[in-house]
Amino acid sequence: MKTLALLLSSLFIIFNSNTLLATEMDSSEAKSQKEQFFLPETLRIFSKFMLDGVGKSDREQIRNFNEAIDVLNRWNEMEARSVSATDMKDYLQQRYLDRESYTNLNFEVEHLKRGIGLQKFRVHTQNPELVGQINKYHRSQIEFARSQLEVLSKQLLEGHSTEAAQSLKEAHWESLVENFQEVEMNPEKYKLKMKTYLAVLRSLPDEQKLRIADGFETGFQKIDQELRGIGARVASDKNKFKTKIDEVKGMGRFVQLLLDGVFKNLSLVGSKDMISGMLDYPDQRDDFDRFRLVLGYGVPQLLKLLQLVARMEGMDPKMRDIFSSLESSGKAAPLSLVKEALEEERERLSQKGIRVLHIERAFHAGTIAQMHKVELEIKEADGSKRDITAALRLIKPGMMEKIERGTQNMLLTAQLIDSDEYLRKVNWPRFAPSVQAMSNNIFDDADTKGASLRQIQGKQHYTHSVEVDLRLQHRFKLGKIQLFPKEINKLHIHYMVPSIYYYSEPDITGQRLMIMEIVKGSKLEDLRIQEPKIAKQVARGLVHKWVSEAFISSGFIHADLHFGNFMSEILSNIKTKASLLARISKTTENEVHLQVPIIDFGMGGIINKPFRKSFVSLVVAGKLNNPEAMKDILWSLAIKEETKISKIDFDKAFDEKYKNVKKDSTIKMASKDWVIWAIDKGLVLPSQFVSLSRGTGIMLLLAVRYEIAKKLSGMMKSAVKSSPALAHEAVENGLVDWKLIRSSLGKMISRPAQKIYYSCRMAFRGSAKK
Repeated sequence: MKTLALLLSSLFIIFNSNTLLATEMDSSEAKSQKEQFFLPETLRIFSKFMLDGVGKSDREQIRNFNEAIDVLNRWNEMEARSVSATDMKDYLQQRYLDRESYTNLNFEVEHLKRGIGLQKFRVHTQNPELVGQINKYHRSQIEFARSQLEVLSKQLLEGHSTEAAQSLKEAHWESLVENFQEVEMNPEKYKLKMKTYLAVLRSLPDEQKLRIADGFETGFQKIDQELRGIGARVASDKNKFKTKIDEVKGMGRFVQLLLDGVFKNLSLVGSKDMISGMLDYPDQRDDFDRFRLVLGYGVPQLLKLLQLVARMEGMDPKMRDIFSSLESSGKAAPLSLVKEALEEERERLSQKGIRVLHIERAFHAGTIAQMHKVELEIKEADGSKRDITAALRLIKPGMMEKIERGTQNMLLTAQLIDSDEYLRKVNWPRFAPSVQAMSNNIFDDADTKGASLRQIQGKQHYTHSVEVDLRLQHRFKLGKIQLFPKEINKLHIHYMVPSIYYYSEPDITGQRLMIMEIVKGSKLEDLRIQEPKIAKQVARGLVHKWVSEAFISSGFIHADLHFGNFMSEILSNIKTKASLLARISKTTENEVHLQVPIIDFGMGGIINKPFRKSFVSLVVAGKLNNPEAMKDILWSLAIKEETKISKIDFDKAFDEKYKNVKKDSTIKMASKDWVIWAIDKGLVLPSQFVSLSRGTGIMLLLAVRYEIAKKLSGMMKSAVKSSPALAHEAVENGLVDWKLIRSSLGKMISRPAQKIYYSCRMAFRGSAKK
């Protein structure tokens, strides 16, 4: 039974110490004494196989046990890679932090069986002081483990038989933990000892192997229970999620219930993936640290929603920091999985004249996909070849299954959210009707062919330049700090969309990747801190173009244009265009050029003209307080075969609701409130409505943050003001519903005034045609 004690104690001493430490120290003491602890590599590998076996049959658990021993034997026979370390940070990076982390446990177990991802180090240094620090570090791990043995013994003994409990008590825990750490510190020295130890494990009878597996399962079940409650604990204070925007009243309660429900409703596979991440980084010492860690292994729909929440001003900065990091600091799949995807795509790449020469680790990872820099050899039509640097966007392996599981999770969580009395009181939209539409949008994001075609469209519609005259005292960082401010007279902003070199055909190859022109730049928020007036102009140009394309011109939208999907890069230094006399008189004309790359066209596309007209008309009907128009527009937008209410019942319910609203002056119903009400009544709205609503909401957040506009109508006015021709185009394209305006104005003005109005309208249309 020493075997059982060794494996269980080593794993759970470190793993469960997170909670124990929090109860024994206050937060300040924990911070001052904190050291980063990791599982020994052999134990980490074994734990992955035991975790994979949780919930499986006895035969499968025994097979997992034997496969784990086979992998450990292979690891033991490996030649240790010699690495040098200059300090403790370097040492920990080499030994623990530089290994690839999998977000899917099943992929990792399969790779381990094939010998992929195994790492064995022999760290050497000429610094005797560092040798002492390393030895002290491992002794601290042992002492820390010893301090928890008594409590952990009690936890692990729960559920075991009297005989098993007695065997555990008789085992020499401390000695075994210390021996295991010796193997970790110097695997070559203890190679023979490890080989003997593994042979003993392999020869154990199946009954004893099952007892070891059961011991692990008992421990993992405790961790699973704690994990399922982490959402509720982190979100215990809904005030942390309050925002300054009145239109989203109830956001705090919604996020609170969302986090609680998603973690409670985790599937077994989802829970295992999160626990696997905790095995890689076990030293998360409080709920907040663990929550930050496991989010990257979780439900894609949740991550997308939290990214939206992060863009709202007023919420707790600590939580906003976590949520906003999900846009660009997600968990990337290991390079080994990426190379496998490329290998499966190699033949089709070759048919397009493309050969991948080299690929680097991911430089960006979002919720659905990750980005890699790749070196390509391109074969031209004339047979010549050229090498280029490009960017590879890969849908994370296993993502499609995660989205499916996430949909089921969200449907269960929606039951909790939609039954909440407070959210019903503040007219918060019911969550259940939007779950499938949200999942469909994420599936669209994972469709690399569709995203590539949208990006090609985006290149056509969004590529433009804006020239702004301004006077700005300038300390812009252009590679060096300028000692004396200069005055910028002209700002040139060039918006661009990267070219596409290749995209996979998911229906043919099953791979989901695209290769495109590589771009670079910094976040707009960084520019905002450094030069807020310039950042505002960048945001203004983007908002105006989005509005003009989405509603007036082509109908094309990027439905996910958040801060992580566009950047700003300085193309040239300040240039002086002035004569010698002008320079002497200090009347110089200076200009700066910025390039703004727009990326990630996973969500969006062309919104047809009738739908755009209905969307705008709904807003106008709300502004003009025309209930009949709102009722008709909402019904016309609905997907009739999926809508659960008849036209007669819908009209009757609408009229009754409107009558009550008119009676009670305290009730305010904007267009969005009527949409929420209609969905609650059973109206099912199409994905175009979801995309346009999402895109408009994201752009409105950008417009509010940069003081461009506070409402959709304000964005429209700002765009038309920047380009008056857009007003003519709106009329020409039939975006303005004159019938709606006539019916609304007819209730407010006399017939003579209407005649004047129509005369003006006809004159306006005549000038537009010219």
